[in-house]
Amino acid sequence: MTTSRIYAVILAAGLSSRMGTAKQLLTLQGVPMLEHVVRQRLKEPFEKVIVILGHEEAAIRTAITIETRRLEWLSHTRYEEGQTSSLMKGFSVIPEDVDSVMIFLADQPFIKSETIKTVIDEGEIKAKELTTPFTMRPYYRGMPGHPVYWGHIHSPDMPYHAASKGDKGGLRMMQHIEQYCIQVTDPFVVIDIDTPADYKQAKKGAYDLTST
Repeated sequence: MTTSRIYAVILAAGLSSRMGTAKQLLTLQGVPMLEHVVRQRLKEPFEKVIVILGHEEAAIRTAITIETRRLEWLSHTRYEEGQTSSLMKGFSVIPEDVDSVMIFLADQPFIKSETIKTVIDEGEIKAKELTTPFTMRPYYRGMPGHPVYWGHIHSPDMPYHAASKGDKGGLRMMQHIEQYCIQVTDPFVVIDIDTPADYKQAKKGAYDLTST
């Protein structure tokens, strides 16, 4: 059971270049994909859910009209610099008294809630053992996935200097802190809807949103 304060950050600012259109707005069962992800996070024990927007922000805000104080939309004007810049934008608004955050991707609407609970529980156990920054990441059959739990993010040992422009900055930052993995049986931690072929597969009903 979650006992500490934890935020969720959804990275949804990207250009969707491989899809060719804003994948955040592609519908699954008549609902925008990003809305599925947001609603799932709101069902979970996060104190606040922050969505980082950039490309097609106005269209996304028009399409998704969820009203709750737990949801915060955050504009990111430098979204073209890559996913790492969105990650850093998310970290920048986490209050000093909230020491843990889970990072989600906007194109992964099928991750099971029990998987998220497992990652949170393992992250909280590790947070009680450590005082320095760390990550807890789910792996499926040896492949790293999401969401990633970041603990002690306000520690003076958090290596923000290692992050730089481009998607690999976040990976470099992770290399400077303790990294832990947890093996899960949920394949959806490594399945994202990134291309038209991925979307076609999802639309065919290959995945089940009702099981998340």
